[in-house]
Amino acid sequence: MLKNGMSDTTQKYMLMEKSQILPRTDKILLTIYKLTKNGKCNIIFEDIVVQLFMDYKEDSHLRGYIKYPDSEGVNKAIYSNLRKGGLVTYGNKVFTLTDKGLVYARNLKYKISNKKVFSTDRLVSSNKNEINRIKKLQGYNLFMKNEKSKIIDTDFYNYIGVSVKTPKDQILGRIKALDDIYKDKINDNNVEFIKLVKYHKFLLNKFSDLINYYKLK
Repeated sequence: MLKNGMSDTTQKYMLMEKSQILPRTDKILLTIYKLTKNGKCNIIFEDIVVQLFMDYKEDSHLRGYIKYPDSEGVNKAIYSNLRKGGLVTYGNKVFTLTDKGLVYARNLKYKISNKKVFSTDRLVSSNKNEINRIKKLQGYNLFMKNEKSKIIDTDFYNYIGVSVKTPKDQILGRIKALDDIYKDKINDNNVEFIKLVKYHKFLLNKFSDLINYYKLK
């Protein structure tokens, strides 16, 4: 018997009930988090599909075939939501939680268990590393010198942290992740941070056609 008067069986049943109402994307994120053993490492797509089916069989099977996992549905959810949301990175059907995804998954797990959510210190540290990386870029230095005309598409790709050959969803996911950094500190009065926000907006505007190309690709 637990301290709150509930038996282990009752508590497990309540946790199971909570998991039933989660959207598929959250279940996939929790599955990846489980497979990484609550950390960050590479997980292959097939392992995600199988583990998700084992943990959430009621809504992760093929329509009309309850004994078989719905890999296409998992694939669509990952590419259409998790990657674009900057929660996972991808390469050759191998997935890794980003710092943002790791914090989100851990907080989700804690909320289901009625535990205090995880500190965002890891995410804040990741944001600082990202900002320090951007400040060293040639494109940003050109922007600071008011030499905007010299900023080219290569600077745009370097800013996002991808290459021309990077899959479109991962490119859009990186843009979303950078957007989130600035949204997290939207009221920050730090002069240097404000300059970074201006550079971000400048690039999104200057290369809007390129971004739209990836959205429509």
